[in-house]
Amino acid sequence: MKKVDFSKIGYQIWEKKVQILVTVFLFFLLSIAYTLNFTVPFYQSTIMLEVADKNSGRVDEKRMATYCEILKSEIMLEETIQNLALDLEVQELQKDISVKQVPESTFLQITVNQENPQDATRIANELAEGFQKKAQETYHIQQIAIPEEATIPERAYYMLPVQDILLFCLAGIVLSIGYMGISSIVEQRKEIEQAQKKKREEIKQKKEGQEKAEKIQSNQEKGEKNEAKPKRGRKKNS
Repeated sequence: MKKVDFSKIGYQIWEKKVQILVTVFLFFLLSIAYTLNFTVPFYQSTIMLEVADKNSGRVDEKRMATYCEILKSEIMLEETIQNLALDLEVQELQKDISVKQVPESTFLQITVNQENPQDATRIANELAEGFQKKAQETYHIQQIAIPEEATIPERAYYMLPVQDILLFCLAGIVLSIGYMGISSIVEQRKEIEQAQKKKREEIKQKKEGQEKAEKIQSNQEKGEKNEAKPKRGRKKNS
């Protein structure tokens, strides 16, 4: 019995790589549509802090990094939550806040992500003002300015979960390759069955031909014997 040729299956799948790529792209679009329809949008509010040294007008990188950590510390966030009476945990708020130094400047950028645009703005402003006050009282840093308060954002953003998108694309690859592989196996099975059926028919026809030939030969031999019997009888009568 002829077995399935897996190398042929691999070759056929490779030949259909364009269809696989199209399928993966469609699943990618499906993941985007899923995100837009089933993911809650968030609003981003940003505020800037200017931190300058009294003498040089600049702040070294290590100190700026320290300020970033202070802004995201549990103490700062707890005070922000209490002052605004927010129904949030500190760990939740930490995930929604990013603080970084603007390259080659004395500015710190605070970005807050929230489902409610008003909450995002309130948190950004409160955090900046709270840090300014704490820096003056605790660290005696007077050169902290807030050039402009955060404004309520109008544009909503969608968090594209990379893991979900990768899962959708992986599903597209697996399904397309699996479908093509199974289709190729089914086609090969059909070809094998047809070849076996054809071979059986050939064997059957050959056998029938042999039987027919043997039958004809047997009839001929019987006929020759029957023809030979009368001749012997005529010889005896004479």
